[in-house]
Amino acid sequence: MAFSLKIFFHKKKIIYICSLKIIINYIMKTIIKTAVIALALTAFVSCSDPLDKVYNQATIEDDLQTIIAHDKVSKQELENLAYYVVFATINGTDLKGKTYRELITEANKAAEEK
Repeated sequence: MAFSLKIFFHKKKIIYICSLKIIINYIMKTIIKTAVIALALTAFVSCSDPLDKVYNQATIEDDLQTIIAHDKVSKQELENLAYYVVFATINGTDLKGKTYRELITEANKAAEEK
């Protein structure tokens, strides 16, 4: 690739004149880098599993709707989870820091023991 750069001095300012190929090449590289980063972030965000979200009492309704929309658990598992969360809240069991996947596992174990 031919590189042509001319430097001119005009009123104490340096003016760079590059070939059009260099400018287009730089712009294309920048666009490609940005597109790759955007695709990677999109893939990471869209592939996140709603069951890996940490339980939060304030957002449980929205979280359960997302889990149901992704068709990740059976109806029985959702019922077990609902009972487990209610009984844990009544008994004062701390559910903070647990993911919905962990809560469903614990809820299913508790349902089997009954």
